[in-house]
Amino acid sequence: MNIIKKLLNKKTICLSAGHSVTESGAFNKKENLKESDLNMDIVAKTAEILRIHGIDTLTVPDNLSLQATINWINERSNQIDVCVESHVNSGGGHGVEAWHYTGSEKSKEFCQFMVDAIVAETGMRDRGIKDESTNKHGKLGFVHDTNPLAGLVETGFIHSDNDLKLLKTNQGKMRIAKGLARGLLSYLGKEWKPDLLITKMPQGKQITELNKTIKRLEKTIKSMKSEKEKALAKKDRECQAKIKEFKLKIIKFIEGA
Repeated sequence: MNIIKKLLNKKTICLSAGHSVTESGAFNKKENLKESDLNMDIVAKTAEILRIHGIDTLTVPDNLSLQATINWINERSNQIDVCVESHVNSGGGHGVEAWHYTGSEKSKEFCQFMVDAIVAETGMRDRGIKDESTNKHGKLGFVHDTNPLAGLVETGFIHSDNDLKLLKTNQGKMRIAKGLARGLLSYLGKEWKPDLLITKMPQGKQITELNKTIKRLEKTIKSMKSEKEKALAKKDRECQAKIKEFKLKIIKFIEGA
């Protein structure tokens, strides 16, 4: 299986949504937003984009604890090339950042690809990439204890008015997901094909159908305009004929006077 994958240059990405359905992480009371819900939505969108690009994509079940998540990934480590966990920050600040394995240039480079692509896609502030050893919580289990190459991405701040412009909307979360997917594809040397999103994603299919409807309406309007122009031209000819007729009558009246 792995030999075939290697020959076909097939890659597998594993995505995990930070926290779980039982442990929601950060919470914005004012907006009634749970970090776990945002994470799951962004991961689902990212997975869909990657699969459309032909990338084998595994998503960690949403009901697992951190340790269970690590175990789940490590049990499948022979299938996985890279893995990433999506989070949303809390507290002050705004922007995107990523955490890499201490001292690993490979992990550092991996995280840089993701941050660069999300920033390019969304225009969010670039907070850079950070060594897990500098995290206030100490080493990060997802980054440190998973066997495949891993990174942890914070896709904005749940209390930032600026970041919430994206995090609160479906369109905004899609832009974040596109950035994350684009970064992952770029890291793996795969081509980013935005046109696929137009033709294969549900939203893209709706856009395609709307465009078809617009073209049909434009054709109908053009046809109606053409028919109207024909009718007006006929009416114009009739009026011109009447004018000519009346002018002849006037001439006859004058000549007979």
